[in-house]
Amino acid sequence: HAIGPFNRFRNLAGFSAAEITGSGVADVVGIRNGRLQVLTNSGAFNVGRPIDSGLSLPDVNLLLNVGDWDRDGFGDLVVRNRLTGVLWLRRGDGTGHFGKRIKIGTGFGSVQLLAAVGDTTGDGFPDLMGQPRGGGMRIYPGAGLSGLKPSYVAYGPIKAGRQLGVGRWDGDGAPDSLFRVGPAMKFYPGNGPGGLVNAARTLSVDLAPYDWTIGDGLVNGGPRPDVIVREKTTGYLWLLRGTANGFAERRFLGEGFAGYDLVG
Repeated sequence: HAIGPFNRFRNLAGFSAAEITGSGVADVVGIRNGRLQVLTNSGAFNVGRPIDSGLSLPDVNLLLNVGDWDRDGFGDLVVRNRLTGVLWLRRGDGTGHFGKRIKIGTGFGSVQLLAAVGDTTGDGFPDLMGQPRGGGMRIYPGAGLSGLKPSYVAYGPIKAGRQLGVGRWDGDGAPDSLFRVGPAMKFYPGNGPGGLVNAARTLSVDLAPYDWTIGDGLVNGGPRPDVIVREKTTGYLWLLRGTANGFAERRFLGEGFAGYDLVG
């Protein structure tokens, strides 16, 4: 498979690798426009070894990475039981393991496009957004270990296959959402109080080769959130870096993900 692209190496001649900056990892040295340049190695990597979480979730049909739901400093999960529609919180311990389940909501079996959308209400707790069958998009405000506060309408009905909470895509301070519609991706800006603005636009990307689309924040450290996708034919994970109009050329993240059936 291809790795990259690495745009920093463009027009670099006669390059070689060696530890230059004392970081303990190899940097790249080369010549560009007649000048010697050192391209430092950040020491970061793509995907590490998998960690056995200790969880078995045979009756779950939705897994949400909700961030620090209970504000204890560790990332948590919310899962939905496919038989009952109950939402369960699994508190993380910071090592890739999760505690006993805590019920935080009922009646979510018919809620479509359910996603973790960050703190849309501004109270410091992460929230959920979804669309009950036959209704419009609703905010389900998070209340930590107390579960969920009463929901309210955030927008009218949206026809899509998946919602991605991506944080502040346009940098205006309000959390935004992306919606996958077939091979296309639509951007819906947030309005600040916890809803969406009627100013949707289609981003420049073709998602036809991918069966996963995951909103995962600033993976690349750029000004806009990024999206992780899984290629259907290979099981490879790719990073799509967010840009002003859509996404930049994909970058390889990892392989061996064809056997996974839940992602969040």
